Amino acid sequence: MTDATDDDIWDHERRFWTGHAAFHDKTVPADTIMVFGPPLGVTKGDEARKALDEAPDWSGVEMSEKSIARPAKNVAVTGYLAEGDAGNGAIHRVYCTSVWIARDDGWVQAQHQQTPAPDH
Repeated sequence: MTDATDDDIWDHERRFWTGHAAFHDKTVPADTIMVFGPPLGVTKGDEARKALDEAPDWSGVEMSEKSIARPAKNVAVTGYLAEGDAGNGAIHRVYCTSVWIARDDGWVQAQHQQTPAPDH
């Protein structure tokens, strides 16, 4: 499971935004840590999953300023600017980082962080 290409990791990242609960069920483990803007802040495990489940799926996402690092064979760290429609017609812009780890059952998102980006 550790042989994912960078393109595979970016596909997981895209599906994080546009996927449904079934994708999150497979890729967001109980020990994940996620950081969102107010009012959520720092979330972990079930609280992070609940936030994802209650958030609307984005109808599409554009990722730019993409960077990826592979500090170990089973680890991928991403950084990027995400822009997309979160279902309300307004374009949202956030800078993000994620840490993906290969486990026996596939790649999981161990960490995700969002920082609001200024509008153009």
